[in-house]
Amino acid sequence: MKKKINRQEIIDKLCQYDVYLIMKNINEDDYSWLADIREYGFKGYTNYTDKELLEEWEESKDGYNSMIADDEQHYNIIDTSTVSRVPCAVEQDTKAFGGRR
Repeated sequence: MKKKINRQEIIDKLCQYDVYLIMKNINEDDYSWLADIREYGFKGYTNYTDKELLEEWEESKDGYNSMIADDEQHYNIIDTSTVSRVPCAVEQDTKAFGGRR
């Protein structure tokens, strides 16, 4: 039986896969995707509708699973669902940088 994946798990996996793809492209001297992100921006997976997020996951799932099977991810996802979040000093002092918009 397959485990049902929730929204945050999809976001975490897509971010992990994006980092892998960016680093892979950089290692191949291909900076085009990273340059496009910097030039045109990225709205962020958190801002995707459920439909957009599921479509993105469907497009990325096989590549993600291959990355994991080959142990090529650059970091491991930490399950934070049971950890209470305590803001760090940097987050508390965002007013020095104009705060978040």
